[in-house]
Amino acid sequence: MRLFQIAIDCLSITMTLSRSTPRHECSRAGLVVCGRPPVARRLMQIVRGKYPLSARQEAIYALWQLDELRAEPLFLQICAAVDTEEEYTRDMATEALGNTPFRPRTQRALVERLVDPSPSIRYAALCACSRMNRNYGPCEFPGSLRRALEAKLDDPDRVDDNRVIAELASELLGPRCCPA
Repeated sequence: MRLFQIAIDCLSITMTLSRSTPRHECSRAGLVVCGRPPVARRLMQIVRGKYPLSARQEAIYALWQLDELRAEPLFLQICAAVDTEEEYTRDMATEALGNTPFRPRTQRALVERLVDPSPSIRYAALCACSRMNRNYGPCEFPGSLRRALEAKLDDPDRVDDNRVIAELASELLGPRCCPA
């Protein structure tokens, strides 16, 4: 019961702060105040539970901002749930994969999300790959992920005027002179 109250307090702090503070700052601030380990477990329970969509999304966002590695299986499950999850929720979980270890299952999930029907999800997968880029660098993505990124070079879709899928894929892959 105490953990439940801590998590509710954290979400309350986050929601209160979000009225006047940028979202990324309020999630971190609220969780730092509450303490990380027990809160992360409770946030994962909220994401898995029958809570309002906004609470689940805030919990995903908080786990993402905490770089909570234990949430990776949860992010993988949510981003793949095309028929049961709301697009924005899947988008957040997909992008959050960029903060998790880049195990083969995460790489496979990103490859799958790069061919998702939603341009927003495809763009989120590219953003997660950009976080991978900090570990690998241009032209150093694992084989299947690199091929999926190359296929995005011809993707005509965009999320909006500033978020063009082909442009971000090109940026991630670096100069065309990289060996295949």
